[in-house]
Amino acid sequence: MEALGMDYGHGEVVASHCHADDQLIYAARGVMRVSSDGGSWVIPYGHALFVPAG
Repeated sequence: MEALGMDYGHGEVVASHCHADDQLIYAARGVMRVSSDGGSWVIPYGHALFVPAG
């Protein structure tokens, strides 16, 4: 398992994509919205979202 940290600015959007491995998306500060074909989630500071591969 590997960890990767990313910083995103207010209102920044990441294009739709998928990953071969499961991911745990963690909000180290601020709030982020994650959307997929399966739904949309708001992740506040200190919380995480599990995203299965694919």
